[in-house]
Amino acid sequence: MSLDSIVEVTITNESVSMSQAGFGVPLILGESAPWKEKVRIYSDLSGMLKDGFQTDSPLYQSALKLKSQSPCVTIFKIAQGDLNAVYEADSNF
Repeated sequence: MSLDSIVEVTITNESVSMSQAGFGVPLILGESAPWKEKVRIYSDLSGMLKDGFQTDSPLYQSALKLKSQSPCVTIFKIAQGDLNAVYEADSNF
């Protein structure tokens, strides 16, 4: 008795196209930042230091991990407050 008499198997190979080239702009959300806006855009960690973040800040540490990846993102966003208020201020993340 062969396997074909018990079960029929069909294998297909289909390619899936990507909906976009990347994952968009990552956003790091925290409870508080040293400025009043809900969201700021950064391209590097030095900008965060200039804006008053300390290197031991959880937001800075998260950004450090993000920028340490290879390949790394060119820009990222830091946001403060609850996600609804952040989304109202900037929904592009």
